[in-house]
Amino acid sequence: MIRMKTLGINIPVIVLFFLFICICTKSLQGTTVQNISSSNDTVASHVSPPVNPFQLVFEVAISGDGAVNYLQPVYLLRKHKQDYIENLWDWLQAYATYLSFLTSENQNTLEVTRQWLSRTHMRDTIATMEHVRLTNDDALSYLIQRTKNEQVVMLNENHFLLHHRILAEMLLDSLYVHGFRYFAVEAISQTDTLLNERKFAVTQTGFYTREPMMANLIRSAIKRGFYVFGYDAFSADRARDQMLNIKQNVFEKNPLAKVFMLVGFSHNDETVGNPRRWLARELYYQTGINPLTINQTVFSTKKDNYFLMILDTVIIQNRRPTNDIFIVNNISYDFLADINNFENHTISIPEHIIEQVKNEPLMFVASFFIADEFRKDHTAIPVYNHLLKSDEQEITIRLPRDNDYLFTIRDRQGNIVLIEYLSH
Repeated sequence: MIRMKTLGINIPVIVLFFLFICICTKSLQGTTVQNISSSNDTVASHVSPPVNPFQLVFEVAISGDGAVNYLQPVYLLRKHKQDYIENLWDWLQAYATYLSFLTSENQNTLEVTRQWLSRTHMRDTIATMEHVRLTNDDALSYLIQRTKNEQVVMLNENHFLLHHRILAEMLLDSLYVHGFRYFAVEAISQTDTLLNERKFAVTQTGFYTREPMMANLIRSAIKRGFYVFGYDAFSADRARDQMLNIKQNVFEKNPLAKVFMLVGFSHNDETVGNPRRWLARELYYQTGINPLTINQTVFSTKKDNYFLMILDTVIIQNRRPTNDIFIVNNISYDFLADINNFENHTISIPEHIIEQVKNEPLMFVASFFIADEFRKDHTAIPVYNHLLKSDEQEITIRLPRDNDYLFTIRDRQGNIVLIEYLSH
């Protein structure tokens, strides 16, 4: 029996507190962070690392200019792994989180995530096709058909896995055609009140929104016409207060509104009698709406020739959490690029940067931005991040068409060492 409850309270409240501080505190901007990140790459030798690994890195996660520092947290977590050997589960969670922000490192993120999941009960693998009901295009068509007549669709995600956000983006067109106009995202901070006006995510939009595929999802939803908003609550009764925020944004204005929701892990658990009432049950309790809940976090498979699977209900009988549909999601960024005919962009890496990477891995990251977004706000979230390797004299990145792009190369301290526009 799978009990998502074994994960504590999803992402522990202490972690959420530190992430919230990371988003909101003014001390994360200006000279304070620049001094922290440029003066040293480690915790002072006479100071013990904090108990929580997220606390170890949250101050260096923002560069001195307010943009996200994608390398320093990964570097520090690697450097201090042995300090968390007695608390490896939390270290793996923190490391998988920050590693997932580096798009090109997705395979490594998947491996770290598997290690993290192996320490929980969320590790069911589909070894055979016996309980697979539909695959690939048929599975996607099934999801589209099932969602179109619902009032609320709740898709959950593992916060470390970018392909969970890609599936959400693939569903947007159909949902909009069938009347969905609101997109509620747990990861968005309610402090970013200008998100829909700006139309793209920035550093202060949230914590998990700093991952490029999440930012791409948000951008796509706003472009299609969704009103996108955050609703999370950092309180003792989290689900109740989350639902109060959703009602304020949606149902108090329009009780018949159709809402697509992207929630973390077990927040779409519909289990009746669960002493901890998750958001899906709280939604029903407060509004009477029975959401369609889709779970993509429990099951996995190594059968990479299937990008999507719908599982037969036999496999989930008498199982917790309770959801309407269980799926296996193997969607990759390359798959998304293939079906949308992304354009190849090749850039050459300066020799002096290659030489430095040979001596010091985790030294430079190439970030690809929509040029107009970067010009408007240099804290915009990139559409793709690539960790530079010592054997790469040039790299080719596949990006959506119909945009002008630029790329930056930043060092581990967050300094921009190169910025160029991409040509079509």
